[in-house]
Amino acid sequence: MNNSEIRMQISAGSKKQGKRQLYVLYTRGNDTAEIMLPDYKLMDNSGFTQEEIDQLMEYTRKSQDDILARSKEINPIKAMMKTSG
Repeated sequence: MNNSEIRMQISAGSKKQGKRQLYVLYTRGNDTAEIMLPDYKLMDNSGFTQEEIDQLMEYTRKSQDDILARSKEINPIKAMMKTSG
């Protein structure tokens, strides 16, 4: 993997206080940033500049519909079974 390549991982959604939430994790080498949706709250940042975080937030906002759709397709039980076999 190229160290400048940013990868995105999406969590399965969960309900908290009646509100659906999920997490988007961006990684680039050892750099990580985690954003919680739908609040667009930065939960963690290690290595990204503020400008890069602003760009990741903007990308996340523009891609929200796609991110939510992908999150709904995630089956955590199925994913666990793939890694344990």
